[in-house]
This record gives sequence, structure tokens and C-alpha cells, in this order.
Amino acid sequence: GTLVSLLGIGEYLGFVPHWIPSTGRPSSTFGFRNLAAFYLVANLPLAGLLFLTSRRPFDRWLGALSAAFMFVFLLYTRTRGSWVGLFAATLLNFGLWALFARKTLLESIKTAFDRPALIVTACSVLLVGALGPLPEGFREHHTQRFDDKKADISSAVASIFKKGGDRDRFVMWWQTLEMIRDHPLLGVGLGNWEYAYPLYDDGQMVRPEHSPLRPHNDLLWIWSETGPLGLLAYLTLLSTCLLLAVRIWRRASDPHDHLAALACSITAFAVVGAGCFSFPWERIPPSMLFWLALAVLGILARNPEVSSAPIYRSMRQTRPVVLLIPPLLLTGLGITVRHIGFDYYYVRTAVAFLKKDSPAIVQEAARAIPFGPFNHQIF
Repeated sequence: GTLVSLLGIGEYLGFVPHWIPSTGRPSSTFGFRNLAAFYLVANLPLAGLLFLTSRRPFDRWLGALSAAFMFVFLLYTRTRGSWVGLFAATLLNFGLWALFARKTLLESIKTAFDRPALIVTACSVLLVGALGPLPEGFREHHTQRFDDKKADISSAVASIFKKGGDRDRFVMWWQTLEMIRDHPLLGVGLGNWEYAYPLYDDGQMVRPEHSPLRPHNDLLWIWSETGPLGLLAYLTLLSTCLLLAVRIWRRASDPHDHLAALACSITAFAVVGAGCFSFPWERIPPSMLFWLALAVLGILARNPEVSSAPIYRSMRQTRPVVLLIPPLLLTGLGITVRHIGFDYYYVRTAVAFLKKDSPAIVQEAARAIPFGPFNHQIF
């Protein structure tokens, strides 16, 4: 997180050369600033966790400065949906902790913030205050540059509440609800939103040079493609995450477990919150950190203080699951390897298309298709 953020901060201030590929700066190694923001909101709480639970001075400074640099880079991306997602996730978790286990909240904060921690916190806040308001030191001229609504931090925040600040997301959301109404049981099928959407567009979003690929709202996306059962499964997963966090806050005796549950739950719901305005589920880094956070919550919840269920089960109960894991992993690995092979030739096909090199287009596409039709545009 620190390395990614330092690179993005240098890019924003004009210290990093433009040879780093990007379609919307500052993006560090992610190619576009929104994609960097997805990663930052998922990783920032985990950096804060290192600061809150460490007693070694080096680890404290590393965690605090990592979180500070990531926060500055997040401000520089001007990604309002990710800002709202992180803020809402933090507010939700602190609110639930105060509501259901206020005593452990106060005890954990007292344990974490001794005098050295307060000094580190003050330095990190000063760093954010000094770097955050700085203007960008780069200029770009393509369509993904900052517009007037994102000229600075205050303008970006104010644009959330102004007319047109949604960038036509409300149009796509309303038309996606019409799609859901017409397919109430099973949805339009996994991956089929982009094919069904033009029927509902009424000429508002589909243009000769652009057609939306997703509704910029993961809840509506899941609901429209998989129906109410898919949405219910997703909401059940999120509810379980919150339930585990609350149970840890109420029952665990170790303040570090409380703070770990807080950080992991904020990470999970920051990704969910950003997904209400964009599409972090399409990206590997935020998805990986989401599942990592859920795994940690599950491990913490298996503490005998927290869980009344037995931790160990008989071999007769666990053998079918253990036998099922290797073929599932091998199948997933096989699909991933084929997808990587497809992507390699698909990118070469796209480059040939931009160069208007027709023989190369045909040649590279013919190499990509045997790996599987992972992207319909290859045809």
C-alpha cells in the first residue's frame, strides 16, 4: 500500500514520468484512478490495524504512515464513490460496536491509544493535512481527465449533492430496475446485463462509441443477473460478516481481536460501499482483500470465547469436504490459466485493431478463441 501510494502521489504531483500506463491519472500501477481507489479503501483499514495492534515503534510508524499515504492518494484520485463507501463502512461499524458493545469499544480504544500512539497519530494527521490539499502537478488532455466537478477536494465533495453529479448512474439504476421487473425469478443470466440493457436504454446511455457494460451498482447487478436468490445469497453473506463482528466485540476478551474485527469488517463493507456506485467486484485486488477480511473474521469467530459450537468435527463429517477441495482448486486454477492465456492474445488483438492491422487481428483472435470465449468482443 505504501509503495503504490507513493507512486500515485508522485504521479499526481508531477514527479513521476508519464511512461507509466494510465487512462486516468493518478492511478499508480492500476491503469485508472478509480481502480486504484478500490484497492485503497480495502487496504487502508488493514494498515490502520497494524498501527493499532503493534507495540514495536517501527510497526506503528509503518502502519500509520501507510494509512496516511493511502488516504492522501485516495484524496488525489477524486473517486467520490470510494470516499462514500469507506466513510459509510466506518460509520456503520463504529455505530454497531457502540450500539451492541460500547464497553469493549472504550476499552479497546484506551488500549490502542497510549502516548506513543497519539504522537504517531498526530504526525500522520499533519502529513495528510499538508499533502491532501495540494493541487495536481500534471496535465492530461484525454476524455478521462479531471473535470470542473473534481477540480479540488471540496468541489468533488460538493458535486455529490449537485444535479448531474451522479453521471447518469440514476438512469442506469432505474432502467435496471425495469429489467428486474421483467425477469423477476431468475434474472437475465450471469454476465448478460450488458446484452439486455440496450433494450431498456431508450437512447440515453448507448451511443455509437460507447455502451455500458455494467450498472455501476453491484447490488442491482447481482439482482438483475441472478434474480432474488442471488441477491439473497449475497445479502446473507454480508449479514453474516456483520454478525460475526458484533459477536467478537461482545464476547472476545482480547482487545486486539476487537480491533481486528473492526478493521476487517470496514474493509469488507468499504468494498461493498464502493460497489454501490462502481464495480470493484470486477477487480482482483479489492476482491482479494474482501475475502481475506471475511476469512479473518471467520477465524476470530472460532475462538471458544466467541463461538459456542464445537470447533472440531468428526472425520466422517469433514471427509467429503476435504475430498472436494482439491478438484475445486484444480478446476479454478485451470479456468484461471485459460483466462490468462486468452487475455494475452486478446490484448494483442486489441492493439492490432487500434493499429488497423487486419491480418494481425485475425491471427491473434484465432489464437485467443481456443482458450475459451472469455470476452465476446474477440469475435
